[in-house]
Amino acid sequence: MGWRGLLVAAALASCLLTAEALRLVPEPPNPRLGQSVTLSVQDVRNPYICFWFRGNAFRKDRMIFQVEVGRIVSRQGGFTGRESLGTDCALVIQNLQPSDNGEFYLVVQEGRPGRNARWTDALLRLQVAN
Repeated sequence: MGWRGLLVAAALASCLLTAEALRLVPEPPNPRLGQSVTLSVQDVRNPYICFWFRGNAFRKDRMIFQVEVGRIVSRQGGFTGRESLGTDCALVIQNLQPSDNGEFYLVVQEGRPGRNARWTDALLRLQVAN
């Protein structure tokens, strides 16, 4: 997806206020500095496109990566080299640092583009213990 598609997705994401929002769950629930954490996506069905961001908004300069059909297709300014893709669009962060404290935002298109596609989002505040 080019930046034109990304802008369309951003417009869709800005309209996301759904009662069926996704949930993000950190595993382990209380991660510590130097550990790895997986931000698992609960209640997702057939993720087709996923966007992960540092912060609470759909911003290109804060995007960690874009995933399409289970593979990373783009990395942006939020990518540190310690992030990888887990199952069903989960975000895995290795070697947690103090800078990982904060919000992580996920936007997902469930199902293939077309009538059955549905955009949802989720926000998680990650707390990394010493």
